[in-house]
Amino acid sequence: MTRVNPRESSRSHPSQKLGLAKAQLRQVRVDQEQLSGDQARTLEELYEAKALLTVRLCESFQRRVSRGEQPSNIASRALISTEELWLMLSGSYEVPDNGWLSRTSVSLLALDPDRNIRDLRKLLDNLQEASVRYENIQRAKHIMERRATEAEDAVKAATVEVAEMEMINTQEGPKASDTRASSTIIPDVVGHERKPDPLTAQNSKELIYLLRNYYDWSGRPSFRDMKNRVPDGPSYSTYRNVLRSNSLPKRLKTLDAFIRALGGNSQDVQDWATAWRSFVPPA
Repeated sequence: MTRVNPRESSRSHPSQKLGLAKAQLRQVRVDQEQLSGDQARTLEELYEAKALLTVRLCESFQRRVSRGEQPSNIASRALISTEELWLMLSGSYEVPDNGWLSRTSVSLLALDPDRNIRDLRKLLDNLQEASVRYENIQRAKHIMERRATEAEDAVKAATVEVAEMEMINTQEGPKASDTRASSTIIPDVVGHERKPDPLTAQNSKELIYLLRNYYDWSGRPSFRDMKNRVPDGPSYSTYRNVLRSNSLPKRLKTLDAFIRALGGNSQDVQDWATAWRSFVPPA
């Protein structure tokens, strides 16, 4: 799992801190998804172990009932209550740690002429092991949920820092060598972010879809306004072609200008460049 050094992060530029925070959050999401899969598999193992044990005990119970014994008498001879008998046979119990299940099931099976205590012990062990695995995954999920909350908070805090830095840069005015967009995007309220994240794309089609969403999210400026915002960028018709095309721009410079023309900040440009490199083969 990717971990961020707090001291190193505190010395980073806001955009770098945001990139690190996003990377950590993505890794936590991946770990959460893996844990969810492990949880589903382990829960299935738990149900299977419980079902096999229940079937074995029900078979023993049914043989004795077929010989005319009453459930209350079966429970009494097994030194358990009738309530315990029905609870055990229905499988509606939680797997206990106090030996109740082992005691009651062995007592019931011990009266069966066809008993196989060794087989029963194996079923009980399998059930207990499955229960322990499931509980461990449950604890791991709780820990991962806390990490996810911490990672989300870090992303929000870094987003605020980037927005504040952009505001400071805007107030200071553009320098002669600064070719960033003259109009920056109004950021979302913290906790209600709607900005498309290109790093979530799994293929080029998804990235194209997110690029169009980014245009919508930025306020859908005219292509001529986009051209005016980035004097060193391509023609306004190129911006139009990028938006309408079913393929990604072949040149990173075109994508860079497109994002800056929409008011994207330095972190946005870096995120989109990283995603673009994932799906466009080098020339």
